[in-house]
Amino acid sequence: NDVFMQYNKNEDGSFTPLVQQNVDTGMGLERVAALLQEKTTPFETELFEPVMHRIRELAAEYNEMGARIVADHLRAATMIIGDQRGIPPSNVDQGYVVRRLIRRAVRKGRQLGIQNNFCHEVVQVVVDIFKDIYSEIGKNKDFVLREIKNEEERFGKTLEQGLKEFNRFSIDKNISGKEAFNL
Repeated sequence: NDVFMQYNKNEDGSFTPLVQQNVDTGMGLERVAALLQEKTTPFETELFEPVMHRIRELAAEYNEMGARIVADHLRAATMIIGDQRGIPPSNVDQGYVVRRLIRRAVRKGRQLGIQNNFCHEVVQVVVDIFKDIYSEIGKNKDFVLREIKNEEERFGKTLEQGLKEFNRFSIDKNISGKEAFNL
C-alpha cells in the first residue's frame, strides 16, 4: 500500500502542496532489513534470529507462527519496560498493554510445549541484541528481567487456578452463567 504524500488538507477542505513530498511504503525497519539482507521475513534477520533460535531450543512442539508471536511480543514488552520511563505490567494504561503482550507470549509458549517459565530466557537474548543500540535496555536489564519473570509467574498462578476451577466445574457438566463468567 504505497501512499503518495503530496498535499496537506486544510480545515476548509482545500489542499496545499507539501514542501517535502514523498512515498510511504509502510514497510517499517524490519521489512527493509529483511529485503536488504535478502531474507524472506524479518524473523530471519539478526534482529530476530537469535530470539527465534532460543525459542526453538525451548519448544517441544515448535511452529513458526507461534514462535514469531512469542518473539515479537517479548521484544515489544522488553522495549517498553526497558525504556527510560520503565513501564511495568499493570491493570491500567500502558502497563496493561505490557501485561497483555507478556501473557499472550506465555500462552503461545505453552502451545509450543514450553512448560516452565521461559520468558526471562528469551528476554535475555533480546537484551543482548539491543543493549548496545538502546542503552536504556542495558541499564534497565535487571528491572526488565524481574518484571517479565514476575508477570509470567503471576499469570502462571492465574492459569493454574483457572484450570482447577474449570476441572471442578466440568465434572458437573452444568456451568452456570456466573461460573462461566468467573472462569
